[in-house]
Amino acid sequence: MLVENRSRGKTMFRTRIYQRIFPKNLFLFIVAAFFLSLIFLGCVNEENVAPKESKEKGIAQLQTVFSGRIIDEAGNPVVDSFVSIQRFSYSKSGSRMTPPVLTEQTDAEGRFTFNNLHQGSVVLNVSVEPEDMPNSRRKDRTKILSMDIEGVRLYPTFKDEFRRRIAFVIQIGDNITDAVITVRPQIRIEKLIRARVVFADGSPLSNANLYSFLKQNDLSGSGESVSVYEIKTDSNGDFQYNLGDNEGHFFYILAVKYRNLVAKAAPFMFKADEHEVDLVLKLSGNSNSTTEIRTYSWSGRSSSHEAHELLNPPAVWIVNPLNNHAYKWVQCESIEDAIAKAVQEEAYLVAINDEAEYNWIRAVFWQGPFWIGLSDVEQEGQWQWHSGEPLIYTNWAASYKHDDSNTDEKDYVAVGMFGRWYAVDIKDQESIHRDTRTAILEKEDFPIKTPTEIKD
Repeated sequence: MLVENRSRGKTMFRTRIYQRIFPKNLFLFIVAAFFLSLIFLGCVNEENVAPKESKEKGIAQLQTVFSGRIIDEAGNPVVDSFVSIQRFSYSKSGSRMTPPVLTEQTDAEGRFTFNNLHQGSVVLNVSVEPEDMPNSRRKDRTKILSMDIEGVRLYPTFKDEFRRRIAFVIQIGDNITDAVITVRPQIRIEKLIRARVVFADGSPLSNANLYSFLKQNDLSGSGESVSVYEIKTDSNGDFQYNLGDNEGHFFYILAVKYRNLVAKAAPFMFKADEHEVDLVLKLSGNSNSTTEIRTYSWSGRSSSHEAHELLNPPAVWIVNPLNNHAYKWVQCESIEDAIAKAVQEEAYLVAINDEAEYNWIRAVFWQGPFWIGLSDVEQEGQWQWHSGEPLIYTNWAASYKHDDSNTDEKDYVAVGMFGRWYAVDIKDQESIHRDTRTAILEKEDFPIKTPTEIKD
């Protein structure tokens, strides 16, 4: 009991000491001390605030101006074009654009002006069309060639040239008023195919799901591509293909398959100033003759084979815009059968006179080996065209010797799988003779008319 009382007495004594040192309203004491310190610090730093504010006002009063004019390669002003500037920053992962995008339009002299720009790295872009036209088929391809500022010429980097822009740095207070930007304006319009699918009786295939096959052949001879899509027609049986704004010259073949019915358009190409084409695809039967078929997964060999079968060149005359001659792809049992069909059509087996014509023929018609009109039947070793034209172009296979010493029975010529020419002995059942079951016919003075539909 004595020990407990002593301990209790010590505790009470310590409590009295704490109460004397720290008042009961300890919280109010701390708050008051805090505000007194703020007032003291404010008085000390009051003299330093005014210079900082005046410095910021001085920077804000500096005008950062960038102006100039846009010209083409001939020095003519590019009027009503859109000039945009946007800041960007570098990082380890690459450059990153920072909004906003500032845009000005050039006047009648090709001039533009940007005021109150922010400092830093910026990129400049010039476009003939505004960039806020997502549904437009007009695609701007304006290319910046150079930019002259105060006697210094800047060029886009490889990456910037690809993106049709140029990058530079602007500092606060810069007053650039004589920039000259040389551009190469170019607008391309996306090509559009509008097609209507109808039954054999002419009634539209309305609101139906079907497969479409589009074959694109490059007339430069660089190759072809086949696209297969599942599409749906509208109430009028219409659907559209947007081919993009790709450059070059292409031939197209479009086909569709609805259940067990198919339709195919004749090959066509866009003329220089043509951006749209209208086709009518007539199915091989009526609505009461359709049957359900399995759902296709166009990924295996069978689907690829069927696509190529559907897109084989149709047996119609097609005019080559390079020479205005007409050509036709026909099936035949032999070279004699091919010659007979040419005579029946008042035509001749194709005569190929230059590489451009050959590339066009291969791009439009080539599906494997085919007969051409070259032979030395009349005089061994003296090759002549069926049309009587002189031989000025050849594409013989490297392994074939085709000079005057050729005394065998290889009197006719077929184009092989890889596009090279081979002389063929029709009495010998060699593979190229056995596999050649098509030919290309040619005629001149043909009405320039490309059909928009065919019947299977």
